[in-house]
Amino acid sequence: MRKLLLTGVLLIIGACGQGNATGVGNSEPNGAEADDTVIEYEDYVEVYGDDQEELAVKLNDFMNEKLSSEQRGEFYLNHDEREGDFVIQVTKETDVSEVADELKSYLPETDGQAFKVHIDHVTYSKAFLDKAQHEIFEEESRFFKGERKVWGAYVDVWSNQLVLAVSRVEDVDLEALAERFGHTDFITFSEGPLASMSDDQVPVPTAEPYITGPITEVNRGSKVVLVDNMIYASSKHAVIVNSSGEIAFDELNVGDTVRLWVEGGVNESLPAQGSAAFIQVVE
Repeated sequence: MRKLLLTGVLLIIGACGQGNATGVGNSEPNGAEADDTVIEYEDYVEVYGDDQEELAVKLNDFMNEKLSSEQRGEFYLNHDEREGDFVIQVTKETDVSEVADELKSYLPETDGQAFKVHIDHVTYSKAFLDKAQHEIFEEESRFFKGERKVWGAYVDVWSNQLVLAVSRVEDVDLEALAERFGHTDFITFSEGPLASMSDDQVPVPTAEPYITGPITEVNRGSKVVLVDNMIYASSKHAVIVNSSGEIAFDELNVGDTVRLWVEGGVNESLPAQGSAAFIQVVE
């Protein structure tokens, strides 16, 4: 069972992009050995509250009041494979025994329901990951080559990583990222369909297309196609091919049957909306 997060209090993770997540980077932060291992506190702290939502608010207050931004990771509702109700993350420089003692003092025993809280060591603080995410988006032209940049990002609480959704890792300037942050060990990349291409005479993505169907509308001004009345696909940066090779957007016509691959998130409206990464005209 996947770990659950409490809406409104705990971090809500929205995964953007497609493809498999790939860890990249082996330089060491601040000259220290890079280690993204999550270390479990050997025991749990038992605290009390009326219900999970009330306790989540109190745990959030505890972390904000008792831990500095450099010490705090995230906290979340636990899953059923590990004994305990909540997990608090703190950075490795923080003494978990001291945090446990402070937590027991902050939430003394009452007549309420007992909850178990684990305290885990993680490598990176939430503040560091959030700041890095913001800066990468703000200066994406510095870190990404060409027109295709980062499509989305989120902090993966359980791996203590910043996940960046990109077309291909080869489009990322890893040296620029390492120069700015000292290393790239805190980043995992999720690649889009262009990362794996077939060895056909006209290569196409090996992943399954988002949709196969006729083009039912073409907007040449904004370079948007409507496929099978199901998805409006912005195609400004799409690779478009037919059986002979790459073609221009203006060569697409209503009635053409196409296979469409998208990257980044898809707005599940009706029709849906997304960004085309690759369009193959089926002849």
